[in-house]
Amino acid sequence: MKLSLISARVLRALLDDPAVPKYLGATGYGLCAELSLANGSVWPVLRKLEAEGLVISENEQPGPAGLHRQARVYFRLTEAGVRYARDVLTELADQLRPPEPA
Repeated sequence: MKLSLISARVLRALLDDPAVPKYLGATGYGLCAELSLANGSVWPVLRKLEAEGLVISENEQPGPAGLHRQARVYFRLTEAGVRYARDVLTELADQLRPPEPA
């Protein structure tokens, strides 16, 4: 998978606590707000990560009284996604490390 800056930021956010899913709502709250990114730029990244088996999603189920807001989709890294995120973010950090002063 080609890693864009947005993809790296999404992976980093999901890696903060891999056991806790992050949500994305139709209005762009949740992960979009956390990253200060538009909904339209985060959805494609999450769907691509999901297609690669690195992320799984779960649709929110409304309670008995229903929701008074639009349903959310929750995303979290798979075990393979955690390994991938750690590896690729470490590699990216190494590539972007400033050179030592002369």
